[in-house]
Amino acid sequence: MHLAIVSRYAERARGGHERYLQRLSRGLIERGHQISYFSSCFDEDFEQLTGLTTVQVPLIKFPQPLRYLSFNYFARRAVNRSQAKFDFVFTTEYLTFGDIYRAGAGIQRAEIDAYLGKTALLSPKSLVKIYLQKKLFSNPPPVVLANSRKVQQQLQEYFQLPPEKLFLLYNGTDLSRFSPKDQPGEKERLRAQLKLTGDETVLLISGSNIKRKGLDRAVELLNNLGPEYHLILTGSPDQKKLLDKIRSDRRQQLHLIGHSETMEQYYRLSDWTLVLSRYDPAPNVVLESIASGTPVLTTEQSGLSELVAEEQLGAVVNSKFTVAEITNFLDDYEPEEYPELSRRCRLSAKKFSQNNHLDNIEAILHSHHSADADVR
Repeated sequence: MHLAIVSRYAERARGGHERYLQRLSRGLIERGHQISYFSSCFDEDFEQLTGLTTVQVPLIKFPQPLRYLSFNYFARRAVNRSQAKFDFVFTTEYLTFGDIYRAGAGIQRAEIDAYLGKTALLSPKSLVKIYLQKKLFSNPPPVVLANSRKVQQQLQEYFQLPPEKLFLLYNGTDLSRFSPKDQPGEKERLRAQLKLTGDETVLLISGSNIKRKGLDRAVELLNNLGPEYHLILTGSPDQKKLLDKIRSDRRQQLHLIGHSETMEQYYRLSDWTLVLSRYDPAPNVVLESIASGTPVLTTEQSGLSELVAEEQLGAVVNSKFTVAEITNFLDDYEPEEYPELSRRCRLSAKKFSQNNHLDNIEAILHSHHSADADVR
């Protein structure tokens, strides 16, 4: 089949959404499908993907709301004007057309209710996002993919989507890359870089949006933990804002790594992965962490908190948790329970292999295939 995939950005460093779409594109190409990718910009990882046809779409950068409106307009026009005949148009984020829509960015109204507050309704950017999602779901596409049960429930709550159009499909993860098995000397090298002895309790958090991802909460947590705790933070947040929040006597326990292409090493080094998000539809770090055998401590506002709770892969706290709740949990956790917890994490992750994910995508494609698929 020939698919058009449409996304504002095609740059892996931007986040999990872009990395997911690159993995999806590669996997479908390897299975014999044709992929034309429509985006405003492409990094080398996308441009060098064998078999991928890239189509540059204009985008007006300023003012910010126009990024969403202009890309929606120009992307739809580019798909319609393409000489290729697509079996499906696969869209994401804040687009109002397509045959298959993946709600990877979540629901803007749900994010406002979760933590942004009513003042966000005064923001032109928020209003544009709400408008675009409302327009899309007023006449929903044939297939809407929710990447967590929480997103599935929010789609039904806010837009009353017909059940026959709504599919729950968790992301896949690379079980070979994200594995408890480390490379020879890997942990020793990382510990030397971070000046760790091996006796510390290492916490890991990843993200760039300080408030949404709860990075400020992680720093506050570190301020209240003992000297045996260290926090590794990967991603590209405003480091000055975080350093302003850290106690001077805790500064050596905070390790700001920046964007990392070797996340698997940090999962294996860490004792716990923190997901302290105020709103997060389905963070890839949860699946990557459990695949690496590292348990997760998450807020209930994370879309994958459902897995952590049901399969006992760590702990879930209320989105309005107190720092004391987490410090007490970490301080009281019995080390002898950890090996079994780690084993359970890896076992659970095996259900979420990338191959299983691609199998499910192909099943949806085949069941909805039409030679006359129209661009909406």
